Amino acid sequence: MIEMLGVLAIIGVLTVGSITGYSHAMRRHLLNKQREQYSYILSAVETNHDMINLNTPNLPAHFTSVLKTFGWIPEEMIKDDTRYIYDVFKNRIYFYKWENNYMGLLLYLETPNAYEQCTNLYQVMKQYHTFLLSTVVAKEINGSFNYQNHYHGDQYPSCINRQEVCIRNLTLSQISQLCQVCNDTEDYCILYILWK
Repeated sequence: MIEMLGVLAIIGVLTVGSITGYSHAMRRHLLNKQREQYSYILSAVETNHDMINLNTPNLPAHFTSVLKTFGWIPEEMIKDDTRYIYDVFKNRIYFYKWENNYMGLLLYLETPNAYEQCTNLYQVMKQYHTFLLSTVVAKEINGSFNYQNHYHGDQYPSCINRQEVCIRNLTLSQISQLCQVCNDTEDYCILYILWK
């Protein structure tokens, strides 16, 4: 009887270890897939920026459908909804332009792993710093948004003179601090990725 309990205990420990290892591997897989999805989008927008920019006539304020038409969004991100697309974590994303100042995407990072996703996406943005204007992380508090620090891409006029806020110079510690707000929300935090 004691030997059987010992065997069962060993099996239990091995099972828990296997489940933990599988969960960790699955999370890493999803984070890698998320990086692939956003790299695909930012690469397409950067490469084809002459086709859609702030001077594009009749470009709607919310232009997600336009990017779908051009094939600049991975197929698995497109659902029936015309305004939003969804990444591998089922986060809602849409593309918009604000007057003639900037264009960008707005991303709702859902909990419980919003912090991890935020830090993951900043790794992607570092690759596209020459194209980007700015990034902002925000969270909703009592119906209004609390905006955290802005970090700027090379398209931001004073980025060269204020290197401490440039995306290209972000350290892992700075990214972690910026994304910490995503740990402090029960619902979601918002990430803006902007370009001209």
